[in-house]
Amino acid sequence: MLRPSAEHRPHPPSALFIIFTVIIVLFALNVALLLPPQLSALLYELELMLLQHLNYPVLLHRWELYLLLLIFAAGGYWFFPTVYVPHSKRLFWYWWTWTEGEMRYFKLFSGYILAVHRTWVAKRRLRYTIYAPVNVLPQGNYIVLQTSQLEVTKVLMWKRLAETLMEENRRLHEENARKRTTLEFQEVVTLLRQGQQGGGER
Repeated sequence: MLRPSAEHRPHPPSALFIIFTVIIVLFALNVALLLPPQLSALLYELELMLLQHLNYPVLLHRWELYLLLLIFAAGGYWFFPTVYVPHSKRLFWYWWTWTEGEMRYFKLFSGYILAVHRTWVAKRRLRYTIYAPVNVLPQGNYIVLQTSQLEVTKVLMWKRLAETLMEENRRLHEENARKRTTLEFQEVVTLLRQGQQGGGER
C-alpha cells in the first residue's frame, strides 16, 4: 500500500487561522443572539456616533484626520505583504518569499506555500500582483497558481523527482560506505602474491 509523501499529507491549520476562526464564530454568535429591535438599536447607535463625529471637532481637524487616514491606507496598500490574483479575485497574506529557478514561492500565514511562475509576478514594494490568467489549485501543502498549460505542476513534479533521486543516491552512498572495505595498495599486492603462491602449491 502506497503511503502519501510528506508534501501530500494533510497539515494542521496554523494557530493564527484558528484564532481568527474562533473570533469570527464568536462574533457571528453574538450577532445571531440579537433580536431585531436590538439590531436596530445597534445600527442607530453607530449612525449617531457618525453624526456626532461630523458635528463636533476631534483633536485634529477632521479633514486633516481623514487625509492622514487616506495616506496611511494608501501606504498600507503597498507595504503590507500581500499577493493579489486579479483573475481569481483572491488575496493572500505572506510572511516570507523566495525564488528557486523559474519559480517564486510565498510562505503564507495559513501555513501553505504559494507557488507561481516568477515571470507572471509584478512587484511593488511588498505587494505582489499575478497578472497572468491563472487558476488557484491546492496540491498537498502547496497552493499552485498556473494556467491551463500546468507549468507550475510540471516544475514541482520535476523538483520532487530530483529530490527523490538525490535522497536515493545519498542512501546508496551510505550503504556502500558501510559495506565496502577499503584496502591499501600494498595490502592488495600482498593478497595477490598470497593467491599466486597458493595456486602454485596446488
